[in-house]
Amino acid sequence: MIKDYKVWLIFIVGLALRLYGYWSQSMWIDECLFASWIERGVYYQEQILILIGQVLPMNEFGLRIIPVITGSLMILVPSLIFKKKEIVYLTTAFIAFFPLFVFWSRVARPYIPAAFLVALSFTKWNKYFIFNFLSLLCTPFALLGFNFNQLFTKIMKMRYKKIGAAIDYEDDFEFKYSAVYNKLNFILFGFFLVVGIGLFMLRPDSSRDFFNMDFLITAKRLWIIPITSLIFHLGPIGERYGKQ
Repeated sequence: MIKDYKVWLIFIVGLALRLYGYWSQSMWIDECLFASWIERGVYYQEQILILIGQVLPMNEFGLRIIPVITGSLMILVPSLIFKKKEIVYLTTAFIAFFPLFVFWSRVARPYIPAAFLVALSFTKWNKYFIFNFLSLLCTPFALLGFNFNQLFTKIMKMRYKKIGAAIDYEDDFEFKYSAVYNKLNFILFGFFLVVGIGLFMLRPDSSRDFFNMDFLITAKRLWIIPITSLIFHLGPIGERYGKQ
């Protein structure tokens, strides 16, 4: 599906929406705070982005380029995972044009880079949840985007065999691993939780009431990672049970 010209057309339009004048608006307060962390070498959160920021121009163009790039590349991820054209087109277009994704791909904040890594965690290259752990080094809110499909792969495989359902995942590495590896998955998941909570506690605003309903509704940026995870959790269901 990555070679499908329609996917590339969607990608080009989505890329244009993210690139167009992204450097023209002045930085807002959170972006200025992020810039100050780069200048001071503060690594208690957003470690990957601060490390990359050391070699980028300290202006709107340089600070926002990583969200622009990752937000654009994320448009192509569904075509690496899904096989049905309808699912690929739907998920690709959603990521490309959903206003929340477009806006935050133009802002020097960690949510889109983390969402990109969460999306990659649903590919066959996410051995030992490497992309999930990297997403935590963008923001501890990546805890909300864990790949449960991979965590429960062995259980789902046994269930599908029991009911005689066909499994169209011959190329997915996880189906080749034993029950021992599945236990390792749960150990890694526990470690993932500990690391994520630890990184969250390092935040200077960790005492803030993040679970206040009004805050959750107004802070729409926090929904980027859960929405991304939901897309890739539901995609296989759509492929399996959707119209043939």
